[in-house]
Amino acid sequence: MILLKIGCYISALSLFFAGLAVAANTEIFECPIVADTLFSGHFNEHDMNNGALQALVGKASLGIPVFRFDMSKLKHHKIEGGIFSVYAIRISAKHVEQQDLATSRKVSTIAHDWIEGKGINAFPPESREWATFDWPGRAISPTWGKTDNDGKEINGVSINVLDVINGQGGSIENEDGRWKFFQKAWTDIELDAELVQGLVDGTQYGIAIWTTHDDIGIEFAAKEPARHNPPKEDNPKEGKHAAKLVVESGGFLAVDARGKLASMWGEIKSMK
Repeated sequence: MILLKIGCYISALSLFFAGLAVAANTEIFECPIVADTLFSGHFNEHDMNNGALQALVGKASLGIPVFRFDMSKLKHHKIEGGIFSVYAIRISAKHVEQQDLATSRKVSTIAHDWIEGKGINAFPPESREWATFDWPGRAISPTWGKTDNDGKEINGVSINVLDVINGQGGSIENEDGRWKFFQKAWTDIELDAELVQGLVDGTQYGIAIWTTHDDIGIEFAAKEPARHNPPKEDNPKEGKHAAKLVVESGGFLAVDARGKLASMWGEIKSMK
């Protein structure tokens, strides 16, 4: 009888490991973009919402593009990595030779929730409902947190979006943060598994790009479609050059599998 039970458990284990082998095969998911905006620390723009902009100009603290994706398909998955693709419409610089310096210095998550908004250069009181450099949106919170993580005050505000990106305030900075951008071309940015896992787990709220120089502007395409006058009926719902995120999953979180395996093995060892 005991041998029969052991045989059953061995068969069950065989099926279990076969299932693990299937789960070990990686799978690719495309995560649709759901929001993007631009945060500017310029003294005339720090309380301005740009949730409906068609182009997001990265210029160090003067322009911080942020993108959010729908990660719901990957809930409880173990992430192996991802590729974040952005399209540079144009690159502008004070001096032509500077265009060769069009790189990003940091790619990170944003560690606080935010409201995209519907603004195009929108100022208070309307913009207070939405995310700006100074606040994430009235319905979420009056500030970007409770701690001045970077120790810098800008425009009289000590806690701003800089306290929740670039490794500050629990945000996750990508290990490789230097990427070259070219006009009218896509750039594929390889993301660390930890960064993407934070997006999947819901502890992080999007991807921010910090460009190297504030005198070089990299104009990234937004999800909003190009506007026409008069409007065209066949306009796509989203811009054809909206940012993209492709994620590699290694299957469901391994911790669940280990737990089930330990439980099954415990039963076999306890048999008498």
